[in-house]
Amino acid sequence: MANTLITQQVGPVCAQALGLLHTQVILPNLLRRDVSVSGNIAVGDTVNIRKHATLTVNKFDRATGIVTQDVVESSIPVQISDVYDVSVALPAEMLTTDLTSFGDQVTLPATVAIAQAMEAQCVALLKGAPGTVHDVIKATPVQSIIDAMAKLNQNMVPLGGRVIVAGTTVAALLKQSENLLRVDASGSTGALRDATIGRVAGATVYENPYVAADEAFIFTENDAAVFLSRALDSMGTSFSSSQTFEGLAIRTVVDYDITKKQTVASFDTFVGSAILEPKRIVKCKVKP
Repeated sequence: MANTLITQQVGPVCAQALGLLHTQVILPNLLRRDVSVSGNIAVGDTVNIRKHATLTVNKFDRATGIVTQDVVESSIPVQISDVYDVSVALPAEMLTTDLTSFGDQVTLPATVAIAQAMEAQCVALLKGAPGTVHDVIKATPVQSIIDAMAKLNQNMVPLGGRVIVAGTTVAALLKQSENLLRVDASGSTGALRDATIGRVAGATVYENPYVAADEAFIFTENDAAVFLSRALDSMGTSFSSSQTFEGLAIRTVVDYDITKKQTVASFDTFVGSAILEPKRIVKCKVKP
């Protein structure tokens, strides 16, 4: 009976997993996201991510009229590099006696594990981005961040949408500064709201435990890098559901293994990431 109830509600379980996942990730929510459900995808496949066209301003001359331009967009291929999978076995005895909340006992820890893997991938992506590393001086952390951010200004990066994702040491230095503007981010996603510590020089500062303690990344949201998530098709069975929500995708499969008299619950997603505009990223490190 317990197995029947679970498999009949795979769709709601999948939706719950997506909701939990979205409230637990920080960096994937700050990068540009690309998501879909597909039945024709495999590790190593590439997805072409659109990059915005660049247009120029011309001075209008009434004698010659306007100068038209072609909107030429480019794209960057992003490879599906990994499959994040969390599969658990639920013996019949557990379903009968110990499983009181599938969401708390199975879905939550599964999505936490996937969220951790997503964070680690995004941190590695930003850390490997081209460019120099700017020092953060302990005595003047805010000024050091401002100096590092000047690199974005030199690269003609727009002022809007800048974020700072800091490890614990950098975050602690900024928290101690009187120049940190503390803000209320109650309207943000759960993980982003909890990670927000304030604003510095027009950039929102987030503390992220997955970033090395003495490191920080300054970048512009949605333009610096992309994180893509793909869910395999649900295979058309009542035991599987594939859904997307707010830039994330996941597939949930719950089925009974008669050979071992147990239910197997599986959560998986295909992911990839890439740097879109290296000039929009500045890496920082605390100077000893």
